[in-house]
Amino acid sequence: ADTDNDGVCDALDICPGGDDTMDADNDSIPDFCDDCSILPGTPCDDANVCTTDDVYDANCNCAGTIADMDNDGVCDALDICPGGDDTLDSDNDGTPDFCENDCSIYFTSFSDEILSHNGIGESSITLTLPEMSQDIQFTITGLDAKTNGNINNRFSDKVKVDYIDESGTIVEFGIYSGEDISTADINISPIVKSIIISLSDGYDGEANATLSINLSEIEFCGPVCADNDMDGVCDIDDICPGSDDAIDSDMDGVPDGCDDCSNSYTPFPNPTLLHEGAGGTMTSVYLYGQKDPSFIISGLDAKINGNPNQRYIDLVKVSYTDALGNDHEYNTYSGEDQESAEITLFGAIQSITITLVDGYDGTSPKIAVELSQVTGCAADLVIQGNTQTTIEKTDSQTEILIYPNPSFGDFTIVFDTKEKEAYKVTIQNLISYVNFERTIYGEGAETAISVNTSDWPAGIYYITLSNKNQKITTKSIAIIKD
Repeated sequence: ADTDNDGVCDALDICPGGDDTMDADNDSIPDFCDDCSILPGTPCDDANVCTTDDVYDANCNCAGTIADMDNDGVCDALDICPGGDDTLDSDNDGTPDFCENDCSIYFTSFSDEILSHNGIGESSITLTLPEMSQDIQFTITGLDAKTNGNINNRFSDKVKVDYIDESGTIVEFGIYSGEDISTADINISPIVKSIIISLSDGYDGEANATLSINLSEIEFCGPVCADNDMDGVCDIDDICPGSDDAIDSDMDGVPDGCDDCSNSYTPFPNPTLLHEGAGGTMTSVYLYGQKDPSFIISGLDAKINGNPNQRYIDLVKVSYTDALGNDHEYNTYSGEDQESAEITLFGAIQSITITLVDGYDGTSPKIAVELSQVTGCAADLVIQGNTQTTIEKTDSQTEILIYPNPSFGDFTIVFDTKEKEAYKVTIQNLISYVNFERTIYGEGAETAISVNTSDWPAGIYYITLSNKNQKITTKSIAIIKD
């Protein structure tokens, strides 16, 4: 008997009245009797804006996964403050604290990348951050420990991380041991005024060897900077307030809007360059960063006929040293081809060298060429021999002394400081490469910093002194190499 004509006799029918062979979801329940005949995993829409990847399950329930990337309990679709905790709203104004202040990503560093300690007690380093800094991230590496072997050599790096919060309270963030980890990733979310890292011996408190840890660059979120001249550079970092810092046609590190280019005139020490015999004779003029210098070589001549002993060809080679101290061969001019040559070099130039040789057979009679004075754009530098040089300042700024200037080696920077105030000294070359950077904390007295230039090329360097209230920048030191 097969009343429903499905090929399955009534006695064995799973679904009387329906076709037992039709089972779309392969769950062994014929579709006619199956309350859910949709394949599990079939896409659907559960009408919930907070879910993604909605699909049917085995019971034909349509459901998805709650999307909450910042794990604050508020789904992404309803997030007021993506990336922050929507539930934290200390002033109850409806805007989560994380989005209360617009901020941009900035980077800074501790004054020293390595913190070391030896003996009892602890050594520490402090970094003061700009106002309203938050979401501070950096890494401490190099944690180590030795708790076996010679008892006099045992140690355990103990690193404590504290910060001063918005109210000025010191908060202990964490303590890390070299016995447990070698690297600590630090993430401090609240607003932070400063960070304090301390290193001590966690074994017996008396480190017989020197302990050391490495401190990475710090990333933090700070208020969007004021940019009154709309050049993309924050006012506090502006080289040239009121103009576009990005426009620097002569590539000397000084934006055109602040590039005070006054004509300068520098003569060669030997304006009449003479040579006789083999080899060559040269003369050099030092310009101390003069920009776009030009001059004329005249009196070029040649005699290639007549008495062989009187034959010659004036051959003049022009070379120069750029702002980075790199030497360049510019061009060679022959008396066979021309009587004079007008030379213009572009950018900041330290020195120009002219060499006169005989281009006929290398053993000339007496030959000569004339060199005009060099004209160009004067560098903003006051040269006073080996005396102290005072940077031009406003009444509200700190006075800086730099000596000797020019310098043939090391030099010293001296300035007054206020107690517990952070000062940053930065020295850059003419293309803004940072050669020296140091942060110190004032003690209410005069401070002197010695600068070693043994690895620096000759050239002109900017010195910047800055703190939270002021910034002084001047093209103020010439480094001369033998």
